[in-house]
Amino acid sequence: SPAPEYYRVTLDEAGATLPAGGYLVVHMAAVTPAPGALSILKTAMAIQNGPDAVALVNVRDNSVLDALSYEGASTQGTLGNGTVLDIAEGGAAPADTGDGSLGRIPNGQDTDDNSADFSLSSTPT
Repeated sequence: SPAPEYYRVTLDEAGATLPAGGYLVVHMAAVTPAPGALSILKTAMAIQNGPDAVALVNVRDNSVLDALSYEGASTQGTLGNGTVLDIAEGGAAPADTGDGSLGRIPNGQDTDDNSADFSLSSTPT
């Protein structure tokens, strides 16, 4: 069965409109976003070890705008309202075997295949 939603960030918490080519960083206190980036500081995040996925969802119509699955195959997720969404974009992003981060490389590329669009960095963020 599709995995249940277990953590939600409402993007309007950033308090501004994200400009074209801009960045929005959802982070904990140990991370310093780049100058000019919008940010949402969270004091606790409940991201568990995978397989997992992150999806950017338009809540007006429950459509997936973008998604990242990692540490295994996550193909569907269930929103808190019971809506089941397809969250797989091609192959899964690289598996992280230690501390690190996944980043969209090259910057901004989105081919709808996470195995091609994301790279693993040993620098945790």
